[in-house]
Amino acid sequence: SITMIPFCVGIDSPDGSVIDDAIIDAIDIGARVIQLSLNVGETNAINAAIEYAIQNNAVIICASGNDYSSTVSYPASHQNVIAVGATNKSNVRADFSNYGT
Repeated sequence: SITMIPFCVGIDSPDGSVIDDAIIDAIDIGARVIQLSLNVGETNAINAAIEYAIQNNAVIICASGNDYSSTVSYPASHQNVIAVGATNKSNVRADFSNYGT
C-alpha cells in the first residue's frame, strides 16, 4: 500500500529554509520515496537532509525545472537525486524543461 504524506514548504513559492526539515521529517516517519516538485537555492542543510534520506534507503525524485535551461535546477541537480523533466505530446523533451547530463 502507499501512504501519501504532503508537506507544505511554502505558500506562494518554496521556502528553502524548511525543505531540509520536511525531508528529515518524512524519513523519520517512514518515507522511502520523496518527490519534490520545486527548485530552490542550494544549502548545506538541504544537502545534509538529502544525504540523510539516502543513508536511510530512500529515493528522492525532483523536477529538473521549467526555465528553458540546459542546467538542471537544485535540488534535482544533487548527485543523489533523480531529476525528472517534462516531455511534450510527442514524448520529446518540452522546450521549457531544464535538462543536463
